Amino acid sequence: MIDLIRNVMKVVSAMSLTSTTIAAMPGIYGTDTSGPDLQLAHLYTVKIKPGPPIEVGAGPRGNRVVYPIGGGEFEGPLIKGKVLPIGGDYALFDSNRFMTLDVRQTFQTDDGALIQVFETGRTQPGAGLGANITTAYVQLAFETGAADYAWINQAVAVGVLHRLHTGSISIDVWVLAPLRSQVPDGSDMLAVRAYRRAVGESRRLNGAGSGA
Repeated sequence: MIDLIRNVMKVVSAMSLTSTTIAAMPGIYGTDTSGPDLQLAHLYTVKIKPGPPIEVGAGPRGNRVVYPIGGGEFEGPLIKGKVLPIGGDYALFDSNRFMTLDVRQTFQTDDGALIQVFETGRTQPGAGLGANITTAYVQLAFETGAADYAWINQAVAVGVLHRLHTGSISIDVWVLAPLRSQVPDGSDMLAVRAYRRAVGESRRLNGAGSGA
């Protein structure tokens, strides 16, 4: 668990501005470059059944291959349901065989809400999600009009993608637990409860991992 959290934190760090860049803009970010004490909380794990790849062919940006989504299911402490059999990974391979993931998924929660999920990421050169690679790292964004899940629209999330020996795809998704000042006010108690549960889950996992 510790190694997993460290790997995901590397992704978060890679997406952040450098300390030098922040220090050069004191009027916007201030001069304190130590940063907040960031914590990750497990949001969900999803298992996807991919369909046969569709070779679109070489274009000006590279070789496009579509991996359709044949369905699946997801579950976490705040959310669970099924993956609808639509969308896919519109992957792009460049001349060095780097694979850029561009995934679109549609979740349906167990209480009927629809959530659109967007994932982007990169894999090792020459690999792709074939027999030569089993892991990739992704960053995620979410869209939903469901009031009960409005909190997920603001989630900052990263994931670790695994190709299982069965051929299915598993993605462990972690959300950046918000600072206390970012928790919504009492007008949205559902969001408050969701954020507090996410922070509590993060502390529980960090406490369990520290003893490993």
